[in-house]
Amino acid sequence: QAFNEGFGLQTPLINGQLKVIRYYPYFTMAFDLMKELIIKMMQAQGSETNEIDIVRKMKTVHELYVAWGKGDFWVVSPCSSTACQGKTMEGTRLTIQRKEPNGYEFTIRTPGTPSRWKEYDAEFEHLWSKLQIIAKKRFTTSSGIEQPQSNSDSNDKDNNNGNGSSSSSSSSPRSDDGNDDEVIDICLSIFFYWVNFGPLSRGSAACGYVILK
Repeated sequence: QAFNEGFGLQTPLINGQLKVIRYYPYFTMAFDLMKELIIKMMQAQGSETNEIDIVRKMKTVHELYVAWGKGDFWVVSPCSSTACQGKTMEGTRLTIQRKEPNGYEFTIRTPGTPSRWKEYDAEFEHLWSKLQIIAKKRFTTSSGIEQPQSNSDSNDKDNNNGNGSSSSSSSSPRSDDGNDDEVIDICLSIFFYWVNFGPLSRGSAACGYVILK
């Protein structure tokens, strides 16, 4: 039941009146992103320019909470899909909740609903398949599989062996520089989606980093 309701990670940057030492360094980045997402929503709804400017100049969670005026709220950072072009998935939630007596909870939350798991599973499967294709192509090229040897190559090899010299092996690994940038891009994309997915608890998150490395 908890899974269907969307349990997930919750990382507090501000807890009441306490600035959480471990995570507060991310406050400015997270707060600016929250304002940016709110401004985009306001622009889509046709809000006045002066109202948007007021939000853009806000510096504290209290100011933003009061301006919202509807109690606790959260926004979602969009995450574009590569497996399905044009599709936008749910990235990370930024949440502001009132905490009595005189504070707020400003948190980064990662939902874990079944539908979200399926979406990110499709992304990982898509990227992993692309990486497999490149790896298979590189292995085939470097190992010389399905590459028949020409007569001239055979003669050269025989001549070299007759002279006591050895020829270089065609099975030696070679770097295909043409695919290096693509491999790096795929690896970075996998890491990006993994971070947005956030499937592990903070205590075991290191497992994911070890696997990706």
